[in-house]
Amino acid sequence: MSFSRVRPPVSQSLSDDAAKCIARPLARLVARLDPAAGDLRVRVINLPVANAAALPGRQIVIFAPLIRGAAGPDELAGVLAHEIAHVRRRHVAQAMVRQLGLGIFTATLGGSVGSNLDGLAQLGFTRAAERQADGDALAMLGRARISPLATARFFDRVAGDDPAGGVPGLSYLSTHPDPAGRAARFRRAGSGGPASPALSAGDWQALRGICGRRAG
Repeated sequence: MSFSRVRPPVSQSLSDDAAKCIARPLARLVARLDPAAGDLRVRVINLPVANAAALPGRQIVIFAPLIRGAAGPDELAGVLAHEIAHVRRRHVAQAMVRQLGLGIFTATLGGSVGSNLDGLAQLGFTRAAERQADGDALAMLGRARISPLATARFFDRVAGDDPAGGVPGLSYLSTHPDPAGRAARFRRAGSGGPASPALSAGDWQALRGICGRRAG
C-alpha cells in the first residue's frame, strides 16, 4: 500500500513544522503495522501523560510523553498495534456503551471527539478485550517482522520490574492493567524469526524530536 493513503497525523499544541516532521515516520509505522490503515487517523497530543488511546471514528491518540519514554521504535510499535486492534475490533464503541451509556455514546458520535478527549482516553476495556487486542498486536508485529521483545520490556517498565526505570507518568497503567502478565506474553512470542527495527534511526529521531527531546 502507498503510504500516502494513510491520513497524515494531526498534532495539537505542536507547530506546523513539527506536525510535518512527524507525519511521514508515523504514517510509515502505521502502514507497516496495518497495510489497510487508510481509514485510520493517528494523532500525537502534547499533554503531560504517558498513554495512548483508541477513540471513536477510527482515531488513535498517542500522548507525547509515551514517545519520550519509549526506549526505541519497536516499543512504540507494540503500543500502537494494540490500539489499532481496539479500533478494528470495535472495542471503543462497546466500552462507551458499557461505561457511559447509549445516550452519551450517541451524543459523542454527533459531537466533537476533541471536546470529550479526557473522558474518552480513560475508557477501560474488559480483560477479554485487552487480551484480544494484545493477540492482534502480536500478529501485526509478526507480519511486520518487528520483535515483540521491546514491547515486553516496555510493560516491564510500566510494572516497575525493569531496573532501568519506569515510564514517566502512570496513566498507561490506569487504562491498561496487568503489565507483568502482558510482558510475559510478549516475551514468549519473541522467539520467532528474523526481525527489523520498526523505524529507521532517522525516522525515530524525527519522531522523538517533536516530543521535546532528542533521540539518544
